[in-house]
Amino acid sequence: MKTWNGASVIVINNNKLLIVKSKSEQKWSIPTGGIEKEETSEEAAIREVFEETGYTITILNHIKTLSKLVKEYKVTVDYFLGEVHSGEMLNNDPDDEIEEIKWITISEYDDIDWMYPEDEIFIKSYIKPGGQYV
Repeated sequence: MKTWNGASVIVINNNKLLIVKSKSEQKWSIPTGGIEKEETSEEAAIREVFEETGYTITILNHIKTLSKLVKEYKVTVDYFLGEVHSGEMLNNDPDDEIEEIKWITISEYDDIDWMYPEDEIFIKSYIKPGGQYV
């Protein structure tokens, strides 16, 4: 069985969530990508956010690791909470897979067509009652 290891980041700034839209799927997700050889999952998370959005982030903490089977792959994804410390919105994706980047408010959250439904529920758990992200 093949394996794929990745990293995903929940990035919050001014009570808005950073999301990216896939060209091929035409759906939204948090910044996510594969871990390259000789790279830690945290390094991959930081690199992927920069490539997909133009922002440089600081990892605040590791949230969880998700493992599942997807077709012929054993997929393992490390999830992090990150904070922007510099940069500007810019698509630097070397895979040319990102169509759009945007920040969404909590009121826009349920209107998004999410690529990974299991992430949608999980990410929403980071919203405080009263409309702020944790």
